[in-house]
Amino acid sequence: KTITWYILADNIRDKIRDFIEKKMKKLDIIIIILAFLGIITNAVQMNFYLNFSLVKTNNNYYTINIEGKTSNLVEAFRFITSISTLVVIILVIFHYRIKKILLIFKHEIPIDSSMLSLNLTIPLIIEIIVLLVHTPPFFNNIVINYNYSGLYGDEIIPIYLDLFIGAFILSRVYLLFKYYANYSRWGGVFALMVCSECNAKGGFIFTYKAGLREHSFIFVFGLMFLTILIFGYALRNAEISFIRYVPEKYFQDWTHITNGFWFMTTNILLIGYGDYYPTSFLGRIIAFLTCIWGIILEGFLIRMVINVIKMDKKEEAAYNDVEQ
Repeated sequence: KTITWYILADNIRDKIRDFIEKKMKKLDIIIIILAFLGIITNAVQMNFYLNFSLVKTNNNYYTINIEGKTSNLVEAFRFITSISTLVVIILVIFHYRIKKILLIFKHEIPIDSSMLSLNLTIPLIIEIIVLLVHTPPFFNNIVINYNYSGLYGDEIIPIYLDLFIGAFILSRVYLLFKYYANYSRWGGVFALMVCSECNAKGGFIFTYKAGLREHSFIFVFGLMFLTILIFGYALRNAEISFIRYVPEKYFQDWTHITNGFWFMTTNILLIGYGDYYPTSFLGRIIAFLTCIWGIILEGFLIRMVINVIKMDKKEEAAYNDVEQ
């Protein structure tokens, strides 16, 4: 391999590099499609498996009971999720192997480099762990018994792990950000070469700074949409187990996922109507983090508005003449 590498002409190396990059791009598109297929099938099986029932007592107190009921349909969706997850993990391993070859053809690493020497092993292991999270077949009635102090004293609440898995599996959305960082024009070979000539550090941060400047509105509203979708779903799953004997005046119906989206919308926009609010420890952490994230997003919005109304020199001159 080493001898072949040194006798290759530069133009042939460039062609091979372009071919590898196109192959890697197609591979990553397949990974994203299969990963999101797993998200959808996992959400569908949870919808059929977990049954939420609203119970109202004689003195107008509300409780949400959760019961897991398996079926052939539930197990079928779980099998699809597990198979797609396994294929995604195998393809991600191939991605890292191809990435090492691509780095060689980009002249960024020596030909005898290994995965360990490139520090690619740890990111690979982290990705595998993140992608492994899903609800496998026959994962029934796996609960955490939580000692809850409520209106009628202490009681044991079964908290289904399916709720937390259903929220965490949405972390697969990181694949979209990774894809943009690798294949946008700000993260490609040419951009990295220009950054190197300008003594600037290219890569992930530069790519997203440039993308945010080029497509500000798409970036900000896209991030808002993902925040509402992911964290609204996660908050609902964290809160629904703790609705126990709540007075009608303070009852929050977390059985509807749209209420989680509604809360997250008002939270990141810093409105805070107070009609929905987290009561669990995990729910409060999620709300706090998204509130901080909302402040950052609003800062981006303000900057965008300023850039829109900012005039160039000719417009400024015309404005001053009209004003006079």
